[in-house]
Amino acid sequence: MKHFLISLLAVALLSLSSLSRAAQVHFHKHIDESCGIEVIKDRGDIHFGRRFGSDSLTLKLLANNRDKRLYLRLSYFNIDMGAETISPARIHFKVETPERFVGNLDYWRQGIELNLEQLDSSKEVQISARVDMNEYQMPAGEFSLNMEWHLDCY
Repeated sequence: MKHFLISLLAVALLSLSSLSRAAQVHFHKHIDESCGIEVIKDRGDIHFGRRFGSDSLTLKLLANNRDKRLYLRLSYFNIDMGAETISPARIHFKVETPERFVGNLDYWRQGIELNLEQLDSSKEVQISARVDMNEYQMPAGEFSLNMEWHLDCY
């Protein structure tokens, strides 16, 4: 009887041990690399004079590879100011990443190089525009700066 109970106990322990063996499993997801721009706020005010105003455009930089450099540049620009012509050297943009970059139209056509560490967690940048002329020197009417910004990741 003692042998029988020991055998029964051994069989029970073996069956329990086969049920409690570890199972190796895992979850998997591949995330594609992204590089682009999402427009958060597409309108802002043009300021005249030497100071930028507080009403800016907001873009979100869509980049998720920490090893890549980001290159932000102005790829298209058009001035709609009626018959008035303004030199590109007089048009300035301020980009806050939260680091601040300021330059004229030619500077932004060349662009700036960034990395993800220069952006805050939202990856949003604010862009302000100003024309280096006094507003009273401009004729009455509507003034528009139409542009397209581009992000390259390399």
